[in-house]
Order: sequence, then C-alpha cells, then structure tokens
Amino acid sequence: HGPLTALTLAHSAADHLGASISAIEFRATAPLFVGQRHWMVGRPSPTGADLTAVRADGAVAMTASVRA
Repeated sequence: HGPLTALTLAHSAADHLGASISAIEFRATAPLFVGQRHWMVGRPSPTGADLTAVRADGAVAMTASVRA
C-alpha cells in the first residue's frame, strides 16, 4: 500500500528529525507484500531527509524526500 508506506517513512523522519514535516514527495517503485520483510532507511538532507523503503530481496520499494 503506497500511501501507507509513504506515511510511515514521513512519520519516521519526523521522529528522527524532531520536527514536523511540511512536505513529502514519494515514488513507489516495487510492491510490498504482507509478511515480506522490509527496511526503512534514511539520511538527513539540507531541507529535511531522504528516505528509502527496501525489500528483503534488495529491491527498492519506495523513495521519498521530506521537508521539515
């Protein structure tokens, strides 16, 4: 579910940045399935954070950028 994945990435970024998110851009690139492991990784950027949801098989399921 793409919008749920995007929200999860944004909420995680807000928690780690300690700030509210003012904007999000995301792109789904591969599906996530129930029971399939995945990881959400991110790094700070000058305006917020860049985030990625990665499936257990290494495929990138979603990329996102958030602005704080």
